[in-house]
Amino acid sequence: MIEVAQQLRKESLPSLTIVGLEIVAPPQDLGKAVPEAWETLIRREMEIQYPAETGIYYGAFREKDHLAGEDALHHYVVGLAVLHLASVPEGMVSVQIPAAEYITGAAQGGPESIATTYQVLHQWFRKEQLPRLPEAYGLERFDFLRQSVLPPYTHFDFDISLPFHILPQPHQEES
Repeated sequence: MIEVAQQLRKESLPSLTIVGLEIVAPPQDLGKAVPEAWETLIRREMEIQYPAETGIYYGAFREKDHLAGEDALHHYVVGLAVLHLASVPEGMVSVQIPAAEYITGAAQGGPESIATTYQVLHQWFRKEQLPRLPEAYGLERFDFLRQSVLPPYTHFDFDISLPFHILPQPHQEES
């Protein structure tokens, strides 16, 4: 756990619009549902207009689901960040994630590294007495240069970011 703790960092991330596929399932079913959703997204990603970054994929999850525990249904969106939301392909959703400050840790290693990284992040929140934001989204950021989102998964290497402060949104001038 010490290795993960040394990799934690605070970072401010800009607002994101993610377009992708939503999974709603109990936590015990996510291990099967999420890889299937990634496979479908990769087959359909050309339908998503104006992708922001090549080879960068996001898993977005509602913090309130994680805070509710194992008995709650979890909502998880696999998708791409877009520069501009022109349209949402049939069967997909869009999620608006405001700019926020996050604590980020890298899940690196076998499947156990994911749970370990989440545990270390949650411990850090308690130690630093940072607020949890139930209405905010946490992020998993996958870079194809580090790890494919497609199974089989032999080694994990992706970032997990949990929000602790939503940044003020810029005011849009009325025309």
